[in-house]
Amino acid sequence: MAGISKTVDISELDLMAAKLQGLKDEQPILMRSVAALMRSQTQERIDTEKRAPDGTPWPQWSERYARTRKSHHSLLESSGDLLASIAEDSGSDWAEVGSNLVYAAAQDQGFEDNNLPAREFLGLSDENKREIHAEISDWLGASFA
Repeated sequence: MAGISKTVDISELDLMAAKLQGLKDEQPILMRSVAALMRSQTQERIDTEKRAPDGTPWPQWSERYARTRKSHHSLLESSGDLLASIAEDSGSDWAEVGSNLVYAAAQDQGFEDNNLPAREFLGLSDENKREIHAEISDWLGASFA
């Protein structure tokens, strides 16, 4: 995926990794589901939460920049391009979410030269991890039924 992305390796989910080893042929299906969940979590962060994955609220606009915004604009959203650009990808044992927009990395990580603070939208919060864990648990339960 071009642009900026963050990848989650399922080996981070130690409780599930052992069970998944016996389902190698079906793992890509699960990883597509996890990637789709990560995409929706990221879009929710941009659209509603306005917080970094660690829970830190995003910095507000500077007063000067705020004067250039319209009433329907919010942090990281004016035209909707960033939200619409969030895409997922996956493989047999990984899931990834990101954006191919040129400015996505600057928004996520900040851009000191332009006085743009980081507003991290990529990554997993503790709640996101619990949702992914539940998704995997549900999938494993259905696979063994």
